[in-house]
Amino acid sequence: MTLVLLTEGKIEHLFKTMTKRLDKDNQGYSPLNFQKKIIHAHLNEGKNVILHAPTGAGKTLAALSPFYISKYLSEEIDFPSQSIYVLPLRTLAYSLADEAKVISELWTVKTQTGEVQEDPFFLEGDVVFTTIDQALSGALTIPLSLPPRLANINAGVWPGSYLIFDEFHLLDPNRSLQTTIHLLKQLCVEMQLTRFTIMTATLSREIREILAKELNAVHIEVTDEDLSQIKSQFQKKRKVITHSRCLSAREIIEKHTSKTIVIVNQVDKATYLYKEVKRYQPKETEVFLLHSRLLTDERKSVERKLKKYFGEKRNKSKVILIATQVVEVGLDITSDVMLTEFSSAPSFLQRIGRNARFEGEEGIVHVYTLDDSGGNQPWLPYEEDEVKATEVYLQNVCDSYFDFKKSNDMINQLCSNKDKEIWQKIKLHQKTFKEIMADAYRGHDKGLSGKLIRNIESVSILIHGKPPRDERIYLHETISMPIGKMKGFVNNLIKRGAEFKVKIQRIVYEGKDISFKNIESVIDIRNFDYIIIHPSLASYEENVGLLFGTPCKDVTYSFPVKSDEKIIKRYIYKMDTFEEHINACLKAYKEVCYSRTAFTRKGFAELFRLTSEDINRIIDFIIVMHDAGKLSKDWQSKAMNTQLQANSNFNEKILLAHTDSSNGKRIGFPDHSVLGAVIAYGLFDIDEKYNNLGQSVLTAIAHHHSAIVEKLVWEGPLKGLATLQKLLSQIGWNIKTEDMKQHLTNQLKEAKYKKDWSNQWSYWHVDPHLYWMYLFLVRQLRISDQRSFEYVEIIRNDHTSLIVEEKKNEQLKY
Repeated sequence: MTLVLLTEGKIEHLFKTMTKRLDKDNQGYSPLNFQKKIIHAHLNEGKNVILHAPTGAGKTLAALSPFYISKYLSEEIDFPSQSIYVLPLRTLAYSLADEAKVISELWTVKTQTGEVQEDPFFLEGDVVFTTIDQALSGALTIPLSLPPRLANINAGVWPGSYLIFDEFHLLDPNRSLQTTIHLLKQLCVEMQLTRFTIMTATLSREIREILAKELNAVHIEVTDEDLSQIKSQFQKKRKVITHSRCLSAREIIEKHTSKTIVIVNQVDKATYLYKEVKRYQPKETEVFLLHSRLLTDERKSVERKLKKYFGEKRNKSKVILIATQVVEVGLDITSDVMLTEFSSAPSFLQRIGRNARFEGEEGIVHVYTLDDSGGNQPWLPYEEDEVKATEVYLQNVCDSYFDFKKSNDMINQLCSNKDKEIWQKIKLHQKTFKEIMADAYRGHDKGLSGKLIRNIESVSILIHGKPPRDERIYLHETISMPIGKMKGFVNNLIKRGAEFKVKIQRIVYEGKDISFKNIESVIDIRNFDYIIIHPSLASYEENVGLLFGTPCKDVTYSFPVKSDEKIIKRYIYKMDTFEEHINACLKAYKEVCYSRTAFTRKGFAELFRLTSEDINRIIDFIIVMHDAGKLSKDWQSKAMNTQLQANSNFNEKILLAHTDSSNGKRIGFPDHSVLGAVIAYGLFDIDEKYNNLGQSVLTAIAHHHSAIVEKLVWEGPLKGLATLQKLLSQIGWNIKTEDMKQHLTNQLKEAKYKKDWSNQWSYWHVDPHLYWMYLFLVRQLRISDQRSFEYVEIIRNDHTSLIVEEKKNEQLKY
């Protein structure tokens, strides 16, 4: 690959090209110094970046610019071909994704959150905007939005991607922050497989410098010269006033003038204030509510209103927005008056970024004490001591004007010592923390997300009168709810003596099969449960959200089905031969995965002292061999019997990979994955060049249908070895017939007596290099396997054309 050194002039030209569509004059913007430094660090020096910049400085453009330039210059730049943009809140993901779509037609932009699943496998988007929950759970093989059998499919996207972590200061220091640091250190420092940019407006300088040293990254800060050129910092004033009383509807109405934003810590408080303000209905003022418990269409409707009423080009209508911390970050909105509760210092500074945001504006922020009279822990989701520290600081500087420098002073005063303590804790407990990560990679237990990602325990709620009894249930939208709130609801039903046992159910898996269990008490409710509630017990009110204990008028009501773009595709298997399926998988890999993984293949090649072509050859090998277990006589016999039920005239000599179904339902066959892995393992060892990767190959094939596999299942001899040999020769694995028979005989002798091969799987805690190779390989295999059904007809047509051509050639001979 040809590499170019980007001069300062070239960087400026390319940045202007990227921003042309954002400039009304279509000239593009000149990059600020910090934006140029990011491009230089990534594309000229091959360095990762930690960026400190204020709200509205152009951090998003800065972070995306190296990726844009690499796409623009194509093969001239050695850089990842996919970017994962990770954010702490899903509302932020939606708004930034919309902005990225405007920037360029060079990339496809997708959003992947628990609610909006445009790209559940992180495959369709060149830039995927996602949440920290989605990104980390996927990397840890405990994906929150996928069923257990797909646990290992998304981790392999981390190697070889350009990872952008925005609002990094909002990560849980005891969980997601530590997990992210451990993963970046492993993938970026120890293996050099991944590139990243970390961005923050409110992390203390001490912790930024520590992170830069630990992660071998460049620490870039906005300079005074940059600040003087950032329009959002021009001639604006933001005054902060503290109050010793609690925030109320009367306070909101009294302080409201034109554009008012109210931000509170908890959904219940936001809902209560909204209803109270609506009851008084301020004159000529629209009031609306935004929080995390709204369905997708309504949430999008509210977000459109935000741009209309609070954006830079806002109208003159009077409006009050009452919201939770979902509006703290990423939303390009402003207000002349803000009312908020005390929260942590980083949270407070994010909130006031939505007041007097744009050039030349003036605003007032009123901050209110928390009402803890009901014992409801009103400081949550923040730590109580952090909230109290913020309150003391702000009371001491009451009536002060807050700009970027004042915000930095606040952060450094309140957070520097705490950040140092956090880092010391990370170093002290890193061994224990890694053991928890190892448990996640071993058992794929989603419950560990509470220790590794967030401590906010929650369940997914679906209201449905007649829910489907299979995986079609996942096609419906859900609303995330704190587990304590759900338990309180059930507890109240029990106290009232209400009959609910068949009206509240949770999804469980028994092996690979889905089932529904009645919830009879609070002990039946577990973290991350998927819970179905009958509409006679709960409802959804427009402009308010999910309501427990208020029945629907329509007992057949259900939450809407997700739009097509958000549905995880479920493939209906149709008959294809073994040879057709393997060739279709190979074509799917070339069409879907090959170009996207060039940077990754190069990285793994350097890690294992191979070439990119070697890595590609190994991928071809696992694709050809992944279904070799289906060549057992037992599997083929059952498959043929099934196919004959669907088509009695079917040729019984054909080797099958999948069958038609006489009743349209999927057919259960003997497990073939482990047997296929064992067969492949024996043949892979023939090429001594790749011996050290045997465990990764074995593990990938064994786990290509599920992250957790059973013991080896095998009865009887193998069929179709000539077909297997032919397919191997197509990809350049030329194995002599006698050698192949000998290796398979030896391997199958061992398999006859050894049913448990788990001691030969690759494990993260034993050898992370081999484990990440396994995760990369299994991702390519599973995606190629899934997408192969799109290419079967093409393979058949090509085969038919080849046969016709051969017959013509034979006729010409005579």
